[in-house]
Amino acid sequence: PPPLAGLRSRWADQPADAGGCPAGPDQSRCLFAAAATAAAAGDTATAAGRCRAQTAPVSREDCFFRAAEAALQADQPLAVSVALCAGATQFQGECLSHLHAARADRLGALSPAAAVAATAAELAALERFWAETAPDAAPLATAQYLYSAAGQLIGETGIAPVVWAQAPAALAPHLRTHIGRRVATLDDPWSAARSLAAGQPVALPPADSAAFRFTVGVGADDRRPKLALGSGTRYRLADPEPARDLELAVAQALADLDRAEPRTAALDQATRLRPGERRWLHQLARRRH
Repeated sequence: PPPLAGLRSRWADQPADAGGCPAGPDQSRCLFAAAATAAAAGDTATAAGRCRAQTAPVSREDCFFRAAEAALQADQPLAVSVALCAGATQFQGECLSHLHAARADRLGALSPAAAVAATAAELAALERFWAETAPDAAPLATAQYLYSAAGQLIGETGIAPVVWAQAPAALAPHLRTHIGRRVATLDDPWSAARSLAAGQPVALPPADSAAFRFTVGVGADDRRPKLALGSGTRYRLADPEPARDLELAVAQALADLDRAEPRTAALDQATRLRPGERRWLHQLARRRH
């Protein structure tokens, strides 16, 4: 079920209210803007009324999604955005992942020490909020935030020692996920990954220089140990042992690269993959080739 299914009923009795948006070809656009303005002011009831006035179901759900983002951009409490995400119905998962990614994006302007301190504080606040709001959604919600935060904590030459020293334990697997993606195009991704995990500097390509298909991964119903990749619709294989978990992160990133020739030779250099994992990753790396 959607992660906020229990909150959806809060808008079931909300009357549709177009406000000052007259009927006509421009009404939908007007309703989007009016809902966003109300959400930015923290007025969820008015925002919901405008969204429910959308005649097309998809526009209605998208309206709640955009209103939730507008509330977050205006620094409204997370509860305001989450309440509006509840009205996004089929887009709830994407709405929540956008919220958590937007909160993590603010880390990019901070020093490594300030960023890791802010990450720990935000994580604690998120855990409290979700435990009180939608306990079943809490594990995925905090994983979404940590996944996004980890990407902000890896710079041009790696991960600052203060990050490894002070990061919450729950952040480490997500740092390894992003290490895999940052080293996937290097000549020797394995040595680079181990150096980064040890806090040593490595010259890295820009975060957006490699193209990934983002389709490789296991599903939520897979019983193997796994870690959410952003939206929570895809996962990577994971392991509680850090060295093996790092190798799984790098291997899955190699298999997920979108390039003319798959990096199967680099996959063969992995030393901790189980036979079934190696075969599976080889198959995924060759997909679309």
